[in-house]
Amino acid sequence: MFFMKTKVLQLLIFFLFFQQLLSQETNALSDDDFESQIKQARTLYQKSKFTDAMQITQNLYEIAMSQENKKYECRTATLLSKYYLALDYYQGVEAMLIESLKKQNETGDNQGLIETYYVLGMYYLAQNNLEKASLYLFTGLNILKEEPNEDFKARTYLYLGMVYEQKNEIENAEKYYRDADKLFSEIGNEFYKYYTRSKISSILLKQNLFDEAYEGINESIKFAEHNDYPMIKSLGYKRLSQYFEKKRQFEQSNFYLKKYQEINDEILFSNQIALFPIGHKDKSENYKDQEIKLLRAESKKDGKTLRILYLVTFMSTSLAIILIFLTRTLYRNNTMRVRNNELLRIKNQQLEISKNKAETSAKVRERFISTISHELRTPLYAVTGLTHLLLKEEPKPEQVENLESLKYSGEYLLALVNDILEINRLDSERATLEFERFNLRDNIQQISQSLNELVSKNNNKLILEIDSNLPNFLLGDEVKIHQVIFNLVGNAIKFTENGKVWIRVKINSLKANAVNFIFEVEDTGIGIPKEKLEDIFDNFSQGSLEISKKFGGTGLGLAIVKRLLKLMDSDIAVESEVGKGSKFFFELTMKVAQEEVTTDDLKFDLELLKNKKVLIVEDNKINQMITRKMVENIGMKCEVVDNGTKAVELVKNQKYDGVLMDIRMPGISGIEATRYIRIFNPQIPIIALTALSLSETRQEIFACGMDDLISKPFKPDEFYRKLFKLLV
Repeated sequence: MFFMKTKVLQLLIFFLFFQQLLSQETNALSDDDFESQIKQARTLYQKSKFTDAMQITQNLYEIAMSQENKKYECRTATLLSKYYLALDYYQGVEAMLIESLKKQNETGDNQGLIETYYVLGMYYLAQNNLEKASLYLFTGLNILKEEPNEDFKARTYLYLGMVYEQKNEIENAEKYYRDADKLFSEIGNEFYKYYTRSKISSILLKQNLFDEAYEGINESIKFAEHNDYPMIKSLGYKRLSQYFEKKRQFEQSNFYLKKYQEINDEILFSNQIALFPIGHKDKSENYKDQEIKLLRAESKKDGKTLRILYLVTFMSTSLAIILIFLTRTLYRNNTMRVRNNELLRIKNQQLEISKNKAETSAKVRERFISTISHELRTPLYAVTGLTHLLLKEEPKPEQVENLESLKYSGEYLLALVNDILEINRLDSERATLEFERFNLRDNIQQISQSLNELVSKNNNKLILEIDSNLPNFLLGDEVKIHQVIFNLVGNAIKFTENGKVWIRVKINSLKANAVNFIFEVEDTGIGIPKEKLEDIFDNFSQGSLEISKKFGGTGLGLAIVKRLLKLMDSDIAVESEVGKGSKFFFELTMKVAQEEVTTDDLKFDLELLKNKKVLIVEDNKINQMITRKMVENIGMKCEVVDNGTKAVELVKNQKYDGVLMDIRMPGISGIEATRYIRIFNPQIPIIALTALSLSETRQEIFACGMDDLISKPFKPDEFYRKLFKLLV
């Protein structure tokens, strides 16, 4: 079918250009002439007479080119693209529309620009690229605020409804369809009104509102039959087929499905026939003459045929006896095969059902964990953020201890949430390595500093023994290596009291572009019984109930370490003796990175952030207050908005040094808002502030054009370092 449509379109394009070559002269047209003929072409399009519509539009395009009329050159190019899409022809359409966009931006033809945006939305919708379709349709809506056009606005709503229906976001789809229907009714655009109502019927069927859907479908079909609109009639029959399928009346459903296909074939055939309107009317007579000549020639052969017939009859009888015997044998074998195939089919169905249930269960679990993560991180941000701010405001001595306890509890709960998310992500096999340049020595020292409080609490001594030949910069996944080291060192300190903990990095081999080293964490703690050594890397394993009660924790740290090292083609080993301590170690090979100066290597100085102005985009009032105070506490300036739409407008009209963007917000999300901003401002630094799992959102965040991300609740030092890196 697609091949036939492609051939038809190629012939159509040839025919249109051939017609232009036959023209002896091109008459100059005024803007009113252009609009009058464009209106005529639109009417033909609505009547499904695509060939006639394209011929008129192609002629207008050529005239606009010859008159150097950029405005109508672009408008007719957009219309041609729309007509190509109606015949499922996509080759070259995107390039034509993008070229029109550029020229319309130059000439300031905003009305033409709006139509080009929504036709681009149609194109990407047909290609199932729903993100791009949304982007262009919403961009068109923004222009409509300055250049109102109720017809184009309604059409944009219609195609946004189709985008959301394809995303299976039924409520959003219905909202945009209803808005489009209301506008089409107000301006009297009957064709698009009933086209939209056919789409609304689709939504009603999905909501099981059968009576309301059936009434709307019949209303659309009556309108289409009375006014000769094959496209709407076809869509109506498709909806009736879906209606009867939902009602489990399959005979009726198939009947209307065939009628839908017949009308579509008729539309295609009528546009195909229109390519060659002349020169075919005498073909039937020619066919008859040829048939008579063939019959006469064949009659001469009848004599020979009769003699052969007797011989064939005898042979056929003999063969028939043999075939009867073979048929009985084949029938018996075939019956057995059918029975076996039926058993296999039933088994396959059962396996498919089990597979679908397992996949659905996994998706539900993943969605549940992601939602719980977001709902826990949001209040945790309030707890840790407010605690940090209160500690900075010189509280009374008796309040400091309470605030420190609150801070510790918040950080402990956050670590628990992160561990559960990490083990879930690693079990689902979605984790990948992200290579970047980093300093391993600095990373270890940062971990050492962050664990100082726990070291002091247990009266331990933390000793770093890092090989002096370790290169300054390596190429690897810094985040995952940090997780491995932090979990190993944190465990060693937790299970050691009044003792020592060593962190060692020993070089095995060092080349110009790679280094192989052994990493060790040794302690003088409680040790691990030999019979438990194989179990300590299992989820939630802590050796015994007594240890769990005494030292606390979830028992996920070592399980995460083992899975992360496996991802890096390494493995963890352990040596331990009860009462004397434990030693965990692993081997890694990493590439050596070039020592080049970057903003990461420059001296961190909060003074350099003073008077920098940022826009905070956050819908939660408490989060707004915390982020604003943290920014203002170091002398920065800021403005706060609670949704993505306002953020886009402010960045477009005002100057900021950077944007702090929440991800999940009502209306336009932080992802969508960033995409819009990048259309007109590709340079401004944008940092994502998200309470979602970073592993789930990281790829999408960077793909939309954001420069960095911070997970809420964040540590103040990390927050300020990210700001310094991007703004200074």
